Amino acid sequence: MQSVFLYQNYFTGSIPNLSTWKYLTYLDLYQNYFSGSLLSLQSIQNCSQLLLSNNHFSGNFEGLMFPKMEVLDLSSNHLSGTLPS
Repeated sequence: MQSVFLYQNYFTGSIPNLSTWKYLTYLDLYQNYFSGSLLSLQSIQNCSQLLLSNNHFSGNFEGLMFPKMEVLDLSSNHLSGTLPS
């Protein structure tokens, strides 16, 4: 699987472990009710587009690195910390 579109639903809770989705390049979870840390996403190293805006993610995302990232939308969440370079 390369692309997952789950935007504008009523999904709640934290994002499940995605470590088996090794070929995922596009993940759109925009406008849901996901919460918790983004550190569970560290396993999707091939992802180039990650759309997570309008959820309830919280915490610090320092140390979260996506080497192939081209588009990252984390707007309208409750995140803190500094942006990775």
